[in-house]
Amino acid sequence: MIPRKLLVCYTLHGEYTNGYYHENILSTFSVFASIQPLSDREMQSLPEGRRNKETYKLFSFSLLNTVEEQNPDVVIINGETFEVIKRGTWKNGIIDHYTYIVVKIIREEPYNYVEATINTGHNLTGDIDVTTE
Repeated sequence: MIPRKLLVCYTLHGEYTNGYYHENILSTFSVFASIQPLSDREMQSLPEGRRNKETYKLFSFSLLNTVEEQNPDVVIINGETFEVIKRGTWKNGIIDHYTYIVVKIIREEPYNYVEATINTGHNLTGDIDVTTE
């Protein structure tokens, strides 16, 4: 399981900047994660509406927000957006880590990629090229 550097997007609550209120500001950070397919059993454990969508299992040392929290994190994998829907915590004392199930989503309102790229310096159209950072 070779980890890849992935971009994670999350939405902050609105805030005031220079006296103007801005809603749903996008912010990003990078994580290293191994991307694996789901087993048949894991696929069957998904809610019915999500079983027919592209899904992956991620293994990472980084803590991500899921749909159980107020604003789930979104992971960019191969230029596509995947919502973090489930987290498993593995604290075995040897290599503590998290497992995640992510499901591909189609956003009604796309992220403001230009603004996020300017604010963070990341290219949000695909995975981060580790050699350029």
